[in-house]
Amino acid sequence: MSTLDLARQLNAVETICVKRELQTRCASQPFDYIFVLDFEATCWDRLDKDRGYSEIIEFPCVLYYVKKENIVAEFQEYVMPIEKPRLTAFCTELTGISQKQVDNGCPLGTCLMLFRQWLNKQMIKFGITMETPYSKCTFATWSDWDLGVCLRNECR
Repeated sequence: MSTLDLARQLNAVETICVKRELQTRCASQPFDYIFVLDFEATCWDRLDKDRGYSEIIEFPCVLYYVKKENIVAEFQEYVMPIEKPRLTAFCTELTGISQKQVDNGCPLGTCLMLFRQWLNKQMIKFGITMETPYSKCTFATWSDWDLGVCLRNECR
């Protein structure tokens, strides 16, 4: 099941109607494609004394085609946490990710290699370039935590 289908099943997708004057402004933005990332990571209840550093346990990305307003490709891998390999009940409840899913996942390095291969495939398929300041694609996340904190810390 795709991430989007699961989100719809859990009533986690919301469609928002945008006023016509905003639609024109949004349509004139410079990007044709947006890679949307939203990592899930190990987590603990705030009172848990055995907390650790957050490790990525799910690495999903969708490629959104702005002009057609739809998702044209999806990537999703579960990732094995290394430092604290056992998920807490809190983490499983919050993320919906099971111990079995991360146990069957791949190491982060492998996941990054698979993601890069997927990215290259999408760039070729859709004619996407990131080599110039005028590229027609960008990355988006909910906040700077995914790329600026979590992935950066894991790659150290």
